[in-house]
Amino acid sequence: MKHIYIICILLVLFSSCKYEEQAIFDLTPAERLNKAMADSYATLTSAANGWELAYFANPESAGYTILVTFQKNGMAQLASRSELTLNKGYEQDSCLYEMVADYGPVLTFNTFSNVLHRFSTPENPDGYGLQGDYEFIVLSSTQQQVVLKGKKYKSIIVLQKLDENINWQNHLQQIENTDKLLFSATSPKLLLTIKGSTYSFSGGVSHIFKMKKKGTTNSSNVPFIVTKQGLRLQDAVEIEGLSFQEFQLNADNSALVSVENPDYKLTGTDDLAAFAMNNLKIWNFNPENMSAGLKSAYTNMFDGFKSAYNADELKLSVSYFISRFILTVTYSKDNIKTEGKIDLNINATAKDALSISKKTTADTNGTVFLTDVAALNQFITLFSGNFTLSTTTKLNPQLVKFTKAFDSNQWFVVSDN
Repeated sequence: MKHIYIICILLVLFSSCKYEEQAIFDLTPAERLNKAMADSYATLTSAANGWELAYFANPESAGYTILVTFQKNGMAQLASRSELTLNKGYEQDSCLYEMVADYGPVLTFNTFSNVLHRFSTPENPDGYGLQGDYEFIVLSSTQQQVVLKGKKYKSIIVLQKLDENINWQNHLQQIENTDKLLFSATSPKLLLTIKGSTYSFSGGVSHIFKMKKKGTTNSSNVPFIVTKQGLRLQDAVEIEGLSFQEFQLNADNSALVSVENPDYKLTGTDDLAAFAMNNLKIWNFNPENMSAGLKSAYTNMFDGFKSAYNADELKLSVSYFISRFILTVTYSKDNIKTEGKIDLNINATAKDALSISKKTTADTNGTVFLTDVAALNQFITLFSGNFTLSTTTKLNPQLVKFTKAFDSNQWFVVSDN
């Protein structure tokens, strides 16, 4: 029995030694890497009209749209349009690219492109550049989307396949149009209200929101990129237990609706009267944006300045200065400008409504103008009264229309530039 027991133990040990673990992968690590590189290359070159690249130089930077095609000869065509491109217009160029091996497939743009490498050159600003990447680790790829990660600065870069019928210049122009619709130097804070808490998103003109909860002092920077339909945050943010990343304009451009949570939206100013008085520090007037009666009064006023002072140009603006609203009248003669200031009463009377009237005070030139040019007084009379205010979008009221409360045929438009 003892011998039989020993033999059984030996058989078990022998069978254990003969066991071979089955291979988990059919390919070696080197073969798997080569296949991943080949697959990524095939995906990138399969898009006949290229890709829309949402480029964030680093995790703290604003987003920029770059369009790119990858040709099988190793050449990449790139295009963009932003405040960084030549004359802030459409810019297109090309460079060589390559898929190389590292810890995974890495896409590298290895000759200079103005469109792309301006983010990684150190010259500006302040000798540090924009700290952007031109080498990207391929994290994932499908026929419609490729996700990259900057090799040095770690920013996530998403490429979306472009439809073949999209014209590059038109596509970037549409993004530019959305940007101008949403943001300017005077655009108001955007507001998001959730479960009784309100969050403000300010500074959108920089494409980096400063997000702050009402009633608190802390704020956080939230970079985003403008799209044709609205905007997309660089990373999803969690607010009151909900995740937000993409917002799209609704039908009348009155709000940016959350894609992830459609019951919530970013809204702009709620009251145009308050906006005009507090955000539009200067109201600029163009006679082409006035009703027929006001335009005629403006023409008569200009003729009066021509007669009194041989003026060859006239400009009107309203500004807010040290608790005073001032109508500034400026005429030019032989490129020499002379301006007079006339004090105004401007008060909010209701939501989206205010009143305008002339005070009895003016500076020296303003007093002389009122005496010498009777048509100036006539224009101010038409310019005074109660007005209702309207605009294209309260998200960013760059043009505000003032319509007489009791005479809709009398109106004028002011702009912030």
